[in-house]
Amino acid sequence: MLCLMGTSRSTGRTIYVKTWFEQPARKMRRYTVRKDNAMKIFPRPTAGPLCPITRGQTVKYNMKAKAGRGFSLEELKAGDSSPEEFAAATQAPSSYMPVVAEKPTVGLVKPTERETLQC
Repeated sequence: MLCLMGTSRSTGRTIYVKTWFEQPARKMRRYTVRKDNAMKIFPRPTAGPLCPITRGQTVKYNMKAKAGRGFSLEELKAGDSSPEEFAAATQAPSSYMPVVAEKPTVGLVKPTERETLQC
């Protein structure tokens, strides 16, 4: 008969092992609850300022969209800007928009007698 040594010490640990078999079910439950809650409060109430979606300026950050600085709902309803101010706020279309760099012209020059003798 073969006797296994040291097996008596490892029998009591199995009651302390934590299993994660319910992890996929928890994920689905959180997803459905989040979706139901979003449908319930659909036109989301805006507590703070209404922020436009903006992007970063550099190549590193221009893929990320974030909430920019905005106006509160009361400021938008007040509408204290006149039509003249709106007309002045538009972009001025003129020759300096957009900036275009002029390319230098390169011409051909015939070599002189002195330059041909040096070669």
